[in-house]
Amino acid sequence: MENILDFQVLEIKFNKAKNILKNKINDDKFFTTFVSGLTIKKVNVKDIYIDFNNVYAKNEFGAKWLSLFNQIFNNICGEDYRIVIESLITHGITANIDHNRMFIGSFNSDVIGKSDNILNGKNKILFFQGSIGSGRTTIINHLAVKYKDKKILVIESNEISDKIFILLANDKNKSIESIKNNLFNYEIILFDNLEYFINKPKFCELLFNLFKELNAANKKIIISSSNTVDFKKINQEFYSYITNDLISEINKPSLNELKTISVFFVKSLNNKINFTDEALDFLATRNGNGNLRKLKSDISSILFYTNEGNGTITVNDVKKYIEMPIKGKNNTLIVDPNKIISSICSYFKIDENEVKSPQRNKYIVNIRNICMYGLNKKYHLTLKNIGSHFSNKSHSNVKRSVDLVQNRAEKNDQFAKEIELLFKNL
Repeated sequence: MENILDFQVLEIKFNKAKNILKNKINDDKFFTTFVSGLTIKKVNVKDIYIDFNNVYAKNEFGAKWLSLFNQIFNNICGEDYRIVIESLITHGITANIDHNRMFIGSFNSDVIGKSDNILNGKNKILFFQGSIGSGRTTIINHLAVKYKDKKILVIESNEISDKIFILLANDKNKSIESIKNNLFNYEIILFDNLEYFINKPKFCELLFNLFKELNAANKKIIISSSNTVDFKKINQEFYSYITNDLISEINKPSLNELKTISVFFVKSLNNKINFTDEALDFLATRNGNGNLRKLKSDISSILFYTNEGNGTITVNDVKKYIEMPIKGKNNTLIVDPNKIISSICSYFKIDENEVKSPQRNKYIVNIRNICMYGLNKKYHLTLKNIGSHFSNKSHSNVKRSVDLVQNRAEKNDQFAKEIELLFKNL
């Protein structure tokens, strides 16, 4: 894969292949539940990796449909690709997570300790909260691999919400039973990002009933949520139930902890690079709100832009490569948003007016999201300012677009590298 455009084109062809496969698969429920949402996880030359977070679906698709799907995809592309289902650890957890590569300090030790109590049989439900970027999902992944010898399932709130919605549209009673039967196959349920249900009261009620049944069956449940959400105001009974056993919170790390975490991140990314103490002080102070995701992003950017295999990074290096806003006289931004948008559109060979318009074509939306992400994260324009360049999109719509690109970059290393390369070369 040479650039993001190649990846986007492959995704479009991948979706076309899925639509053709739909007519070949006689089991509509299987397709709707497991195949319709299938996406490309990563690409390595001619190998295209896909993944299922359900072992039954992985085995069923691999045995019956993978070869045909690969053939359909290659016919569309006119090239020979190999579609690979990523290997899973026994109970559906991806194998590329190292639970030792997580920093444990005073700010998150209470959550880790209480999680261990849950998973070792002393309690049944833990509800914990943390700010954006505080490492909630990292803790969930850490636990998933640490306890991989148990029957354990990780659930993303948006994933189960989408699946429930699709299933309920077909047959409510049978669908609920199928969801429950699937969950009852596991000893431990790790439920990430409960805040996704903030504006979904019916889903909250359904989830509440599912949790009660799982609890009655002695299943272990760990739930994470953003601390910006007050579930007491949404569903008091639900909140009382999930906080009745154990509750915890990820606290804000101290500046010294942030310095130690910075070193931890540096060594995990490049163990031949060292940062001076002054540089670490600068990074810790800059990320004093405890957003570890942003801290790691800063360090990744510094290492990417320095292009050095080894050496020492000084505070001046950090300031140079940290993506700080470029400002001129009177503290005004030098960056012209229209020029940035135009450059990105030129890179993708797409009409700038289409990207700025309200069009909902998936490819156009993806490019629009990348533009918004770059203007916000790379050039530090406000969400309101960015929205004014895209048919006056609201603050929340722009934030959603920025978050989509950021989340994808965090889960897909290749996509993240291409995004960095794109903005580096603008």
